Amino acid sequence: MFNPIEIPYVSKSDMPKHSHYLILGTRVDVLGDESATEKKLREMNESLIECKANKKVIPRNKREIIFPVNTLLPAGSKEREGASESLCDAVSNCKVAMVAKLPVRLFTFEIALQREAKKKKRSFLTRHEVIQIGKSLRLDKESESDIDEAVRYLHDVTIILYYHEVLPNIIFVDPKPILDTFSHLIAITYVDHDKLNLIANPSPSPEERHSLINFGLFKESLLAIIGEKIFNEDFQPSHMITLLLHLHIIAKVEKREDYFFPCALPSHGLLNDPPTEIRPLLIAWEIDETTLAIPQGLFPLTIVHLLEQKDVVDFCPEGNEYYRYHDAMSLRVYKKYTIDIINHYTHIEIRFDGCKEFCPQIRELVTEAIKKSNDDLKVASSSVPEESQVNGGETNGTTPKHHVDNTDEDGSGQDLRLPKVCVGKKDEDDYDDEVVYLMNTTPWGYCLIINMKKGREDGNEKDTDKLRTLFKHDLQFAFRVYNNLKAEDIDNLMKNVKEASHQWSCCFIMFILAHGGTENMSAYFLTSDNKRYKVSSIKKKIESIDDLNGKPKLLFIQSCRGDLLDTGLEVLDGNHGEKNKTPSKIPRGSDFLTSFATIEDYAACRGADGSRFIQCLCDVFTEYRDKWDVVTMMTMVTKEVAAIARDVEGEGGIAKGVRQNPETTFTFRKFLFFGKPPQWVFTPLNKK
Repeated sequence: MFNPIEIPYVSKSDMPKHSHYLILGTRVDVLGDESATEKKLREMNESLIECKANKKVIPRNKREIIFPVNTLLPAGSKEREGASESLCDAVSNCKVAMVAKLPVRLFTFEIALQREAKKKKRSFLTRHEVIQIGKSLRLDKESESDIDEAVRYLHDVTIILYYHEVLPNIIFVDPKPILDTFSHLIAITYVDHDKLNLIANPSPSPEERHSLINFGLFKESLLAIIGEKIFNEDFQPSHMITLLLHLHIIAKVEKREDYFFPCALPSHGLLNDPPTEIRPLLIAWEIDETTLAIPQGLFPLTIVHLLEQKDVVDFCPEGNEYYRYHDAMSLRVYKKYTIDIINHYTHIEIRFDGCKEFCPQIRELVTEAIKKSNDDLKVASSSVPEESQVNGGETNGTTPKHHVDNTDEDGSGQDLRLPKVCVGKKDEDDYDDEVVYLMNTTPWGYCLIINMKKGREDGNEKDTDKLRTLFKHDLQFAFRVYNNLKAEDIDNLMKNVKEASHQWSCCFIMFILAHGGTENMSAYFLTSDNKRYKVSSIKKKIESIDDLNGKPKLLFIQSCRGDLLDTGLEVLDGNHGEKNKTPSKIPRGSDFLTSFATIEDYAACRGADGSRFIQCLCDVFTEYRDKWDVVTMMTMVTKEVAAIARDVEGEGGIAKGVRQNPETTFTFRKFLFFGKPPQWVFTPLNKK
């Protein structure tokens, strides 16, 4: 299937607006002699005759649709070469073309990389080898970073592959051997056992094959056998595993040495009847009111994205009532509910067996995974997923359709309601609520993000994605992002926050991601209509909520508080400390933590990888939430942010070694933990 995709630096000369199918008839060898093959193909083509009128399907000629391919022709043979040429001709005649804008110097660079890899009889080069080639072509006008940019450019236009985030030392000049290894892993599931030696030597054991076919599970040792020819000391099986995990093609199985590969599973047979109490959620791709095919590869990506949320999603136990196929999967969510996700190829169906009140969270969980998969495939924004079908078994006679993001770019007409919740009680722990804040409900409370992303696009999505992963999936807050709000929208949102019930919640969190500054000693942030909204106003509105009295309230502000750039001071660090006294009464303003990304009058730094403050906060909370309380973790966040020194471009030019120091104030009367409190908290000293 050819998907309309978006690639940087590439112009589309004849790209379709929607997906097109090229139908291949594989395993021609199993049909028998030539006459039987022709007869069978004729029958198959006649059964697909109605597809000729469907402009999404590419015909072979006026009378036929199927392109027959013998996938077991010997490698390197003239027959296989001829079959490959015929298939390439068919693809090239599909009238789907893209033109890559490639500067001449990079074209020369790419040829030099190909020649060096061929000379070394490898499909990849190390970064050191690539840098040397770049220097020989004088691509390093200012520094080696110019060569790195050239490599990433070639990656962006898909000429080479370079995943610097996980494999910084390896550049794949020819991706074919990587794809061949990947294909062989799939081939194990359908090639006859006596022919497995054509794929790997030694052949996979019956147990390895059974595990892959029935459960989609394999170990790194199997990959090492299949890809033996491409692995060496620079590129090892563990590197391949790292790459497949990074691309969300496989998922790590917890507490085992196995990896889950959904593409290896067979197709489903008969489906069970859907539940009657809760109508399924249907998600389809539409453009100009025309339903499209599901983008190829999206379904397994979605399954892997869901399984990566380890505290929320897990495999279902074995049983006939559960699905485990490459186009139908049953998953256990929130440890007690089951969802069935089924690929109907024209739409995706999600079935849920839990309580109706939990439907909004299930919908958000799945649609978010689908949106990430959509982004992974770079599916063109003109063809986006749409939700169909009212959740909870209620309908008004119409079929609503909503973008997965559920927000508008300019904030106008945006849904300012709080996320729906299905409240449950956790197992009661023997905590002393005089010492720690009780966190004994699910979800723990609301975590709301006011995100002024317009004009702050650089790194903004990195911040919101990391906050979503931490507070929604890891910590299980009721989470929602509100994009580009006007001042009036913020007033209405805060009104909704005040009017909502918070009796069930244990905690309240809000983040503000915006441009900002300081005026008359008061911090403010800019709304989407360029008005100055005081941080103190947000804080007072939160403090006025009666249901949150005595409960921890956290407000984080990622914004500048001035224009000054902090280049740091040299000091001799020392240790200081003092004992805090616990008040006997609760005064106004208690139980509040406010944290700014920077100190007054200074700028807060943000780059392509996100902001220093939000990224460090998420990293520290993720790693230490089971060990330390929030105040201690915020001290660690301050230390991490303060240790970063990078060059920043300001109004006066490049400022060298710019640093940043967050500022956190709190009126907590107890310890706040996002994990189980350690025993030292309950010592007599803390109880005084």
